[in-house]
Amino acid sequence: MTGELTLTTNYDTGQVILEGQPTGPAGGAILTPAPDIDLLFDRVSGHLCKVSAHLLHAGREGIGEIGVMRVLKRLFGASAARVIWNATPGYSGRVVSPQHGRAAPLSRLACFDATRATSPVPPSSPLWAAEGAVLAQRAGLLHRARAEARHAAAGLVRLLDGTPLPGAMSVLLSDVARLARQDAPEAARILRDWPAGWFSGSLRAWLGEFGSPSAGRAATRGRTAAARSPDECGPRWALDLTMLPAGLLLPALEPGDDLTVYLADEDNLRVQAQLAPSADDEALGRCRVRLVEASNRRVIAQAPLARDGARARATIAIPTEFRQADDLSSAWVEIVGDEDRPVRSETLRLRREALRWADSALRAERRPLGLAPHFSDGAWVAMAARGWEQCRRHWESTGDQRRADQAATYGRILASAAPATPGLPTSAAEINGLTPGEPAFLAEALGLMTDA
Repeated sequence: MTGELTLTTNYDTGQVILEGQPTGPAGGAILTPAPDIDLLFDRVSGHLCKVSAHLLHAGREGIGEIGVMRVLKRLFGASAARVIWNATPGYSGRVVSPQHGRAAPLSRLACFDATRATSPVPPSSPLWAAEGAVLAQRAGLLHRARAEARHAAAGLVRLLDGTPLPGAMSVLLSDVARLARQDAPEAARILRDWPAGWFSGSLRAWLGEFGSPSAGRAATRGRTAAARSPDECGPRWALDLTMLPAGLLLPALEPGDDLTVYLADEDNLRVQAQLAPSADDEALGRCRVRLVEASNRRVIAQAPLARDGARARATIAIPTEFRQADDLSSAWVEIVGDEDRPVRSETLRLRREALRWADSALRAERRPLGLAPHFSDGAWVAMAARGWEQCRRHWESTGDQRRADQAATYGRILASAAPATPGLPTSAAEINGLTPGEPAFLAEALGLMTDA
């Protein structure tokens, strides 16, 4: 996760920029460890790609050691941090590198945040907060660690009261109890002296006996006989969470399953999506399902999204001139947070799709058992390879051949790697020779689909 970054300053914005090699086909994960400083990490390799900090013209005395400078010292050491801190407007050319091992905890936390935001497990699950607390402490972000632990402690007590826990959680609960003891003392005490004890069997056995009944739902929920594949005749579709209120809809394991889209009859298109458990009905009421032509950024038709049990549903009346299946082949189905949101260009839409497929591939590489307990190792590897291949196709369509070639390398090697073959890489990170394969995050490994 080390690498050289070139220092430049921007007089107009008052920023100092440290820039290294660009992000790859999965894009970057952003972490803001203190006000006025952002860190960008590659989601595959974990390396630090960019640091952006507001240092120039004003505010240094208000930031001081507790903010930007503290982060810079933690990453680069005191000497290099002073060079960055004292950079003058218009400066360019100095090269610095993070000290060995310093970027890794921050990178892990950034990638955790990116996964949490796009996971089939609701971001409000207390398991996200529990692991976030531990990772934030390791990254030196103690204020965030305590806030996450306070949220996690109360949620875990409500979620798992009386249930034996898998042994993998013993250290996590101990850490959360320690971090939450001042802010949530009673919940911390219960976690510290967990009354239900520990499950002695495997994680798969625990899931079979105590796992959430919704575990595995994300793997198959969009596959209905009436649903169209994005590769078949008819409209394409995409669920882009960046165009929606946070915590409203949940994605599936693969982008093709994010939405269920089918012709209800010759005049109407039906669209369904999975609601998060805490989905706000007022926010849902402002959402619109739109049929758009991305090539000319035109809305063809739209309809409100409404709750239907655990799912959201909309029916779009298809204009007369688009009622033949072939007429819809250039159209996209999308969900937006409000009807006035501008239609994205086709290139931007393809970039977002490329990142969504890469996100799916990375999740499959981690093999999160709780999301699909019935999946074999081979099924996970095949899903990861499929994700990278789709990622490649989308990057290629945008003209970004560098990212397309990287995705192709990941997919090609994974597609030819039998899971049981010793020595063959089974993740994009292993292909890069940077990590031995990132472990699954606990919220996905346990598949606890619930609110805190």
